[in-house]
Amino acid sequence: MEALAGKNPVHHTGKLYTLAATRLADRIHTKLGIPNEVVLVSRNGDRLDDPSFVGVRLAQRGNRLDHDAVEALAAETLAELPLLSERLLALSPIDRFRDPSLVLEV
Repeated sequence: MEALAGKNPVHHTGKLYTLAATRLADRIHTKLGIPNEVVLVSRNGDRLDDPSFVGVRLAQRGNRLDHDAVEALAAETLAELPLLSERLLALSPIDRFRDPSLVLEV
């Protein structure tokens, strides 16, 4: 049975964090040119705009400048979580299905 919150992006971290992690990974790759993996994790009851864990794994060992750039990009991306949630709610499901990139245009 579905939880009371369902899949509403205001309450469901799965949709929102998947989009935010994709956005952060793309930004890291674009800015630093390093393939990477991003994971955002929440715990039940946590605020959506404050994940319990933000994990970034770079394909190659980064230097201190890379580390600082990743932290800045992560902070920027997390600050956009409320806007991303609003964007998800504003678009029709059909439009999101046809062109998923519409959601990421914040």
